[in-house]
Amino acid sequence: VLVDPDDPSAHNQGLMELGALICSPRSPHCEACPLGAHCAGARAEEPERYPIKAPRKAPKPIRAVAGLLTDPERGVLLARRPSEGLLAGLWEVPGGDWPQASLAEASLSAAWSERLGVQVRPGPILGEVEHVFTHRRLRLQVHAIEACHGEPSALGYPELRWVSRDALDGLPLSRLTEKVLETVGWGRG
Repeated sequence: VLVDPDDPSAHNQGLMELGALICSPRSPHCEACPLGAHCAGARAEEPERYPIKAPRKAPKPIRAVAGLLTDPERGVLLARRPSEGLLAGLWEVPGGDWPQASLAEASLSAAWSERLGVQVRPGPILGEVEHVFTHRRLRLQVHAIEACHGEPSALGYPELRWVSRDALDGLPLSRLTEKVLETVGWGRG
């Protein structure tokens, strides 16, 4: 029996100590290891190669669109993401998914209608940003919003805010949003 049923934490603590003091990844001390007879690394005389890590899966490519709406007096319209999920609570240029079978402009119009409650006419492409998350490779196309019928409201976001260039420093932005704003000439500072 390797694990004492009355004190299993002693086993776990012992393994952690073994890893910290003897079986370190860069300079293992195999001669002092009490488990050497059971160790594949010691048998192969290449302990630094173990454990063999599984190759990381390639990030899944995804596409999205964002619409930059600016006003000379109010600044740029940003939306705060929900408090749960990817980039939780951070501010972004509003947009949405861009399914493979649809045009970017149609996807952007649908996202603004659903998430901001307004009809828009997407304008020219202002730029494209690639961003890699651990498990996703995002290609985000940013369009100008040329026309907006109605005042945007936070239907699919917790909050919307008009932000001047000077006020950007006061908002928590993801690195992705910073890249977008830099690409379209609205970077901080």
